[in-house]
Amino acid sequence: MNPADLENLLNGFKMMAKLELTLAALYKACAAAWPEERDFWADLEAQEQGHARNIGEMARLVTEHPERYEGHRVFFQPKVLDRMLADLKARIDDVAGGRADPEAVLRFARDTEQSLINARYDEIVKTDDLAFERLVKDIVVANYEIRHQLHTRLAEVQAEKRRRMLEELRPGDLLAELPADLSRETFETLLETGAFRLERIVSRGQATPEGRWLESDTHEWVMVIRGRARLEFEGVDAPVELGPGGHVTIPARRRHRVTWTDPGEPTVWLALHYA
Repeated sequence: MNPADLENLLNGFKMMAKLELTLAALYKACAAAWPEERDFWADLEAQEQGHARNIGEMARLVTEHPERYEGHRVFFQPKVLDRMLADLKARIDDVAGGRADPEAVLRFARDTEQSLINARYDEIVKTDDLAFERLVKDIVVANYEIRHQLHTRLAEVQAEKRRRMLEELRPGDLLAELPADLSRETFETLLETGAFRLERIVSRGQATPEGRWLESDTHEWVMVIRGRARLEFEGVDAPVELGPGGHVTIPARRRHRVTWTDPGEPTVWLALHYA
């Protein structure tokens, strides 16, 4: 290998070692930021530090016996390397500052590892030095393994994110899991904020005691989604009959009473209380 190619190759090794160490620094920052995943990130950090050592050893072998090496292909163009280093440092700052999302970091790291695979360490020079080839093989195999680890962990994080989103949606069935004991009317709050309260009421044959009136400081909208019920309002001669889909709005302080609910099957209500 001529002196000019040797100098360029050694500079390339130096920049690649710097890239590997910066990637190791990212993984170290992740281990500190997300201690519940410390072992995962610490293992990646150790592997990247090992790659940097391998590159240093490769540089030593080439320096000692340049005559055993021929050809030279650049790893990355200098501008590409500078941009990769800048992106890595920015990501490290985000992780250390608590501004990074684990999913985004995993995706970024996976793509960076793919870039290292694309660098094709095994095609940089031609040589019969078995020690050099073993070092190259170790890096290439490890890069594929690290990318696989990151891809697998990313898939797990995304699956967990989807699970949490589904859990937050709390899908349910208002007509399922009705109380087994309906000897008393049951009230279940489904959703409550400072502005309203939504509840499910399940009745079977219950009614407001004779001579008693109900009234509330808030407005109430009720709908029967299963069964049948009858309401009476003070001052109104005709009762309000409600079946599935039937609803009525009860203004605040409006006296009313439930005179009948179907004794043969559960009557399921939705009641929205609001100011």
